[in-house]
Amino acid sequence: VDPYNSGIYGFYNENRWEEALEFLLKMENLFPRAVERSFKMISVCEKGSVEDVKTAYDQMIGEGGVPNVVVSHCLVHRFSQEGDMEETLELINDMVTRGYLPQSSTFNAVILGFCKQDRVMNGMKFLEDMAERGCVPDGESYNPLLGELSVKGDFQKAWLTFSRMVEKSIVPDSSMWRSLMYCLSQETAFSINID
Repeated sequence: VDPYNSGIYGFYNENRWEEALEFLLKMENLFPRAVERSFKMISVCEKGSVEDVKTAYDQMIGEGGVPNVVVSHCLVHRFSQEGDMEETLELINDMVTRGYLPQSSTFNAVILGFCKQDRVMNGMKFLEDMAERGCVPDGESYNPLLGELSVKGDFQKAWLTFSRMVEKSIVPDSSMWRSLMYCLSQETAFSINID
């Protein structure tokens, strides 16, 4: 199964999702059970309840199956959307243990999940951890963090986050500038009201 997983990871690593799924389908004759499990998990992640996802995942693991990187990506997205951050972090750690560095599209879901739960500092720590492991953040990695810090009115942390992003040669988009300006306007308004 290793060549099969390596091929899928290669496509994932290049953000070539359609080709990863095509490759997965072509492997059906060689690894019928692994491919069947993978497509079942992808489908359950898209259409099933969270309990269905957990049941299918536990069944896959119980049968000795190991999720490939595309299945792991789908699981991370689903659990992050549902706010099950502990399960999400376990999946990320499993990916890394198996040698799969999560792409920004995968770890951004985790950052967004933390921000939706008002755990922006956890999201920032997660981003730092992923960068230390060799994962490459993008603008979507920083956008929810800046948004949450701005809503909280924490200009210093928002500015520091913004500065780190620019240091990494990530060009801020208009929503990032708006978040920063909104945060600054809150701090300025607060200062004026105190005086």
